[in-house]
Amino acid sequence: EKCGMIKDQDSLIKDLKCQLQESAEVNHKKLTQRESEIRVLQKDVDFTSKKLEDEVRKNNRAIKAKEIEIERLQDKVQMLELKTTDSPDDPAPEKGKVKFNYEAHWVIEENLRERISELKKELNSQKEANEKLTAERD
Repeated sequence: EKCGMIKDQDSLIKDLKCQLQESAEVNHKKLTQRESEIRVLQKDVDFTSKKLEDEVRKNNRAIKAKEIEIERLQDKVQMLELKTTDSPDDPAPEKGKVKFNYEAHWVIEENLRERISELKKELNSQKEANEKLTAERD
């Protein structure tokens, strides 16, 4: 009887070891698959992050270019403002000088101011886009 029980215990132990081995193999396969999925997801995250960083850098360059253009246009406006210190009621220009065209001057100045305003709007839009991209990346 004791030998029979031992045999039963031995076969039970053998069966449990086999089940344990199968379970370990299944878990190992699942773990390997999960690790592979994680690597793929990490590559996707890295790619997306790099893409967003590139977009932010591109926007920053565009922002800088617009800031420089705004400064340049503002300088032109200031130069035009300095030229208008003469009164339109001035007598005829000296011989050899061309009479200053105040209407054309005013139109140019207004066009410059409008362009500056447009650039500032574009600038703000790009800055907002950068903030969204940065938030998305984080």
